[in-house]
Amino acid sequence: MKPNKTTRTYNLPDGRTTTSDEKYTKEWSNLAVPVAEALDCMVISMNPDIVLERTGGGHPFDLPVYVAKRIKWMVDCIGNTKVRTPWGFHHETR
Repeated sequence: MKPNKTTRTYNLPDGRTTTSDEKYTKEWSNLAVPVAEALDCMVISMNPDIVLERTGGGHPFDLPVYVAKRIKWMVDCIGNTKVRTPWGFHHETR
């Protein structure tokens, strides 16, 4: 007898849900990765908040989705320009 296959439901950053592993990973990564890069951090986890840790070590910290969306909006506004970061090096954005 075959076991019943259960469908897992995932929450997306915009509040919708999906059953697709691929869509879940893509949607969260599209938000978290640019924010992490802009803050010189790495992504530790996603959903319901984005948890980042400073590259090179430090304490992980949570960013609520609404804060991450605002940071991503600012990153998107900058576009493909070189900017001086508060950490003293030039960072090429997307």
